[in-house]
Amino acid sequence: MQRFLIGILAVGLITAAHATDGDLRSNPTAKLYGSHPDIRGVRLSPDGSKLSFLKTHPDGYTIVTVLDLAGPKLTGVINSDKDINDIAWCRWANEERLLCAYVIQASIQAGNYATLRGGNARRYATLSRLVGVNADGSKVKNLLEDRLLGGFSQIQTNVLDWLGDDPNHVLIQIPKDRGTGVSIMDVYTGSYTAKERVRDGVFAWIADGQGNPRLYQRGTMNKTMWHLISPGKMSNEVIREVEIGDMDNVFAPLGFGDNKDELLYFDRHEGRMALFGMNLAYENHDTRLIYSHPRVDIAALHRLGRYERMVGVVYAEDTIHYDYFDEVVRRIYDTIKASFPNDDVVIIDEDWNQRYYLVALTSDTNPGTYYRFDRQENKLSRIGPLYSSLKDKELSRMSIISYPARDGTAIPAYLSLPVSGEQTGLPAVILPHGGPSSRDVWDYNFLVQYLNARGYAVLQSNYRGSYGYGKEWLGD
Repeated sequence: MQRFLIGILAVGLITAAHATDGDLRSNPTAKLYGSHPDIRGVRLSPDGSKLSFLKTHPDGYTIVTVLDLAGPKLTGVINSDKDINDIAWCRWANEERLLCAYVIQASIQAGNYATLRGGNARRYATLSRLVGVNADGSKVKNLLEDRLLGGFSQIQTNVLDWLGDDPNHVLIQIPKDRGTGVSIMDVYTGSYTAKERVRDGVFAWIADGQGNPRLYQRGTMNKTMWHLISPGKMSNEVIREVEIGDMDNVFAPLGFGDNKDELLYFDRHEGRMALFGMNLAYENHDTRLIYSHPRVDIAALHRLGRYERMVGVVYAEDTIHYDYFDEVVRRIYDTIKASFPNDDVVIIDEDWNQRYYLVALTSDTNPGTYYRFDRQENKLSRIGPLYSSLKDKELSRMSIISYPARDGTAIPAYLSLPVSGEQTGLPAVILPHGGPSSRDVWDYNFLVQYLNARGYAVLQSNYRGSYGYGKEWLGD
């Protein structure tokens, strides 16, 4: 079965892997490293028997594809329109239905929008639209139409809760011109029932994972305020105010864990981002420190499964680390990591019965390979690579180094050298990350590989001002 899966996926994607970029004014090396991945945005269906993913057609548009692993069988489901829109993500609402986010670069004027092909634009903006489609390509539906919302809206794809116990509906943010509300929406028809009324100036909501909005954010020019929704009360309590620019009071709500009265949020602890819990059931809103790291910031929560339960946290030192609280997920991770000690192991998705897991392996010399892990059979089956065109290419390694700044401070960095030829006296590229308060990590980097292939040494530095090393390093 494993070989058959690899074969059918390779056949289905061969045109993308060997596409000729007719209007790409570049050399073959640039095409090799700068091409789109074969597959991206991979998700497991609720029973784990199918995969959905995005791939780029040789003509430049995106195709949503479903792979039935039992067949195996590939089905092209829906596609974007070249130079008009693109598809950012797709996700299974239930075993039959996918929801996909279309993004459109548009010019906005007088409260309406026109695509970049026409209109006298006042400003450009990215619009998003939510489209429902069945896994066989049938019943395509634009789920939230402007005329039904009562006017123009920019973002229509903010799903707050996928409602694991009600697979025909999702909890979605409903946009209006001056604010947003929350409704329960039918994933087939787009019809919706209000859960929380539209509030002017509110553009962020937090739900508890059981279909209940619990908080919303309202902002002014100087601060943001998080309100706790109190059913039956005329006004909603402000549980935290954050002054704009106050880096000691961050307060980034993340949602809820197993305890639906405990709000999970990021804030600073000893100068570094850490995970906290706030008990909303009591008037004093007791808080507790759940997880912190002695050297670096916690970067993200890791959630999986039908109810998007919290299974662990993510942080980066020299490499990315996952610390799992969930014992099942931890055992799966440890099992796979033991077989691939030199790769980063990322558990991307979990089926609703907690049998199948979607896993990606990456490293500095591995652009990424997808697998499905069967927990019942304790078996890892290879699905396919992100970049099949690089499968026989020897890639350069990224060395973890540090160098002293003028004041003697050790600056963490990564050095990549060409695979062959001279290793000293090379022309070099200093490649700073974006942000500017972002950071680089040890992983595959197409631009680094391209520069190495052209004979350059590449230095990436997490200089002071980079994110992830705490408040002092960030410079706040």
